[in-house]
Amino acid sequence: MKDIFDLLFRRLGTQSAVAKALGYTERQYLNIRRKVERGEELHPRVETFILVRTQMLEGNSFALLPTLLPAACAFASVNGERWTHGT
Repeated sequence: MKDIFDLLFRRLGTQSAVAKALGYTERQYLNIRRKVERGEELHPRVETFILVRTQMLEGNSFALLPTLLPAACAFASVNGERWTHGT
């Protein structure tokens, strides 16, 4: 996750821009970033949101897939539920 934050920071230039691009307030983003820097785990919903949002920002770049897939697969196996439309 730290690598993703670093990538976004390099691309966007400021932490404020990263927060805005991810859809968080600066304070929310700071709290998430601190948690990651301390080595604490993020809630799977927050982690998945950031991964998907980053992928959207990168234009579905295949360069991010090695970074995104392991976390996405881990989330899918933990969740274990299958969602179907309309149920």
